[in-house]
Amino acid sequence: SHLLFQKYSVSLPARKRQKNESLTKLADDIRHMSDIVYYDLRQNQRERLAIMHFINALQSPAIQYDLTEKSPKTLDEASHFASVREMFSVLKVSGA
Repeated sequence: SHLLFQKYSVSLPARKRQKNESLTKLADDIRHMSDIVYYDLRQNQRERLAIMHFINALQSPAIQYDLTEKSPKTLDEASHFASVREMFSVLKVSGA
């Protein structure tokens, strides 16, 4: 609907990952909003914008940088890379 379009047009660029929010949930939410906001774009364009919003929503500059360097082709790939990177940083911090 037009109201959802308006709401998501504002909230999508401002979207940030919440404390204890899974990367999968974040990616799913961004996918949902992107599909509505960018409904008139081709799939590959929507995907690129969704990846950009996903990276921007992350709270870790290090993971944002690493993801940008990896240039994921899909939102699922971006979410996977971020999960692996996050798991690695947790293991490093815990001394494992």
